[in-house]
Amino acid sequence: MKDLLHKVKVEKVSKKVVSQIVDLIFEGKLVPGEKLPSESTLVEIFEVGRPSLREAIGQLEKMGYLDVRARGDVYVKPINSIFESDNTPFNLQGDQRKIKLLFCLRKDLEVASAYTAALKCSGEHLSDIEKCFENFKYGEFESQKLWELDQEFHTSIVRASNNLYRIHEVINVFYFLEKNIKPVFEKVQFYDDNFATVVSQHQSIVEAIREGDADKAQKRMSDHIDWTNRYTLDR
Repeated sequence: MKDLLHKVKVEKVSKKVVSQIVDLIFEGKLVPGEKLPSESTLVEIFEVGRPSLREAIGQLEKMGYLDVRARGDVYVKPINSIFESDNTPFNLQGDQRKIKLLFCLRKDLEVASAYTAALKCSGEHLSDIEKCFENFKYGEFESQKLWELDQEFHTSIVRASNNLYRIHEVINVFYFLEKNIKPVFEKVQFYDDNFATVVSQHQSIVEAIREGDADKAQKRMSDHIDWTNRYTLDR
């Protein structure tokens, strides 16, 4: 643990501690369920006063990163607790590195969902996917609803994969992204011929799932999300 932490320098000490611990969580060096060292040990490692450390721990608890239990034991919380926090915009705002990591998570979940949906999709689920696609396709001039229509389409595919946990994770990712990139996303969708491109990509995914071609569905979803991420991050 000591080799993961380093001495805190000037500025607001508690903010430096918060930043360091958040970075370690996003880098996977502090994992859910892991217990942090005692308060006295952290004070020694960070070389800060107890009031500053307690302020930082309190902020991290409020943000949903840490769970402070009886007797002062502190544990790293699961990522879902961060998604549910009211402070989510602070967590990602202006941090392209963390947004890219979230995009990667979304891609992993959705590519797997498209593959499984093509294999297991029921008639009811396929109808839902097709309906959501049509709603998005004809929602071009309703910019205020475009984000919601797009997420409904993608979520319908995740539901068709019949994995309850994957559904919850994708919904959490969308919630997190909405707080940070929704305005950029909506501008991108209307830039040049982007909307027509997205509709075409969505249609190709639907066709692959309808055909039961898992490899094709996986590839087309991967290509679509790569395209979307590239355009969004470039703006």
